[in-house]
Amino acid sequence: MKNKILSAILCLTMVVTMATGCNTKGSSESTESTSGTTETNSEVEKEFVGFAISYTGNDFMQGLADMVKQKFESEGYDCQVSSADGDATTQIEQIENFVTMGAKMVLVMAVDPTGLKDVGKKAMESGTEIVAFTTKIEGGETTYVGSASENEIGTAIATLGSDWVNKTFPDAADGSVETVIFGYSGTPEAADRSKGIQEEIAKNTKCKVKYMEPESNTLDAAQQAAENLFQTNPDTKLILCYNSGMSNGVNAYIMSSGLSVEEKATFGSDISAEVMTNIGASKTNASIVRGAVSLGDYDAMWDDLWVPCKLILTGQKDQVKPEYLGETELITADNLK
Repeated sequence: MKNKILSAILCLTMVVTMATGCNTKGSSESTESTSGTTETNSEVEKEFVGFAISYTGNDFMQGLADMVKQKFESEGYDCQVSSADGDATTQIEQIENFVTMGAKMVLVMAVDPTGLKDVGKKAMESGTEIVAFTTKIEGGETTYVGSASENEIGTAIATLGSDWVNKTFPDAADGSVETVIFGYSGTPEAADRSKGIQEEIAKNTKCKVKYMEPESNTLDAAQQAAENLFQTNPDTKLILCYNSGMSNGVNAYIMSSGLSVEEKATFGSDISAEVMTNIGASKTNASIVRGAVSLGDYDAMWDDLWVPCKLILTGQKDQVKPEYLGETELITADNLK
């Protein structure tokens, strides 16, 4: 009897032990599973990148903002874009906000680069790298990415205009082709581009050059400036613009004004769908946007930009060069792709 009782106790003990073991194993598996889920969540948590863009007031700039966001996200990063709408103070606040949000890197197209040095330095000191894009922030950037020097861009814009003058008015006398520059000097870099336009077009002695600055470097401002210009100087033949958004504004006025278009032209820089359409239409004089300086299409710009950004985001900042410069291309209706 005692043996039967002892056997029963042993069996019961084994059952309890096995049950406890099963529960322990199940608990362990549950813990491992939960831990695995936590690790997975940690792995998919995306690092944050900010893009502080100066403005998105034309097709090119809006397209650029959309492209940068999409490209960073396709590389596995969370990207937020903030437009300063041309306000330098707003841009400083946006950069500070990105830093507070824990951005690993902030890409900056400056409204006023001279006012961003301090906020850029503070950002870098707190662990957020600053990539200045198209406009340098001297002393407040990790690196600078641009298509070319601003002066070179201005020179290229004027070269397009000068070539058009020589082709359209081969026998023109010196100082007979009324030429206006719609410049912009809101930043030192912008002033350098405008200076490049002035210096290069001055080499063409056929051109009688006048420099002026619309209220801003936007399509609407240039359209209004063009209206005012042609009311006082209807013989203007060539308008060289700081950017292609302004060229589109000039074109918008001319094409709605009833003025003749055959011997008129405008040129600027940056490429967008609207600019390309207008350049193509100039072949039949359905537009006076007869060319533009391309700083590279969006894909080319991204390829240049991604080189230092990838190094920064993957912990290889020590391999980042101080600046990365691309090349310009002169686009006209004759070589339009």
